[in-house]
Amino acid sequence: MNARLIAPLILGLVILAPATGQAQSTVPSGLPTPTRELWPERPLSPAEQDLRDRVVVLRDSLHAVEATAARLSRALRGSSAVTLAAGRTLNSDCQAAARATAVMRDFSEGLSTNDSKWGDKALADFRTTLVKLERSMNSCDATTAKAVASPETDTKALGATQLQAVAAIRDYDRAVKGLLRTLNIPLDPRGVKTPTLN
Repeated sequence: MNARLIAPLILGLVILAPATGQAQSTVPSGLPTPTRELWPERPLSPAEQDLRDRVVVLRDSLHAVEATAARLSRALRGSSAVTLAAGRTLNSDCQAAARATAVMRDFSEGLSTNDSKWGDKALADFRTTLVKLERSMNSCDATTAKAVASPETDTKALGATQLQAVAAIRDYDRAVKGLLRTLNIPLDPRGVKTPTLN
């Protein structure tokens, strides 16, 4: 894809000085309330908006993997039937995440920044992590498929795979958060709280 990402970087300190001559409303207690936004959200370029939208789509796929991995982690200590069901779901989730990651990886190849020191470094880290994430999701797909197809579910393989998948997602979260912060694109790439493995 030939989209170009040109994002301004904020590389300095911002000092907030009291505003003068601005009207303020008051609540019944007499405390002042602001009438203007101090930090209005800047408009994003089409390329920046496209990146943010794609981050949200991939985030949804990765959240599904994390949620199923957490459920599998609990199931491994209990019923074999529940473990098998969770293993099958993880296989499906990893397949979907691998496809979504491949789309994002292709998209990232057409991106660039206007800052060779910080922007390009963050983008390169993002691309490298996407390659690793895709590899991990494909490995999760293959391993879980084999584990749930065995006459007796390979719980050891499932346990190791779900841990590796979650670790890869955490690395991706770090990289995408760094990219968005560097490019000054407002978005929490993780969204809701990630399920915790027990």
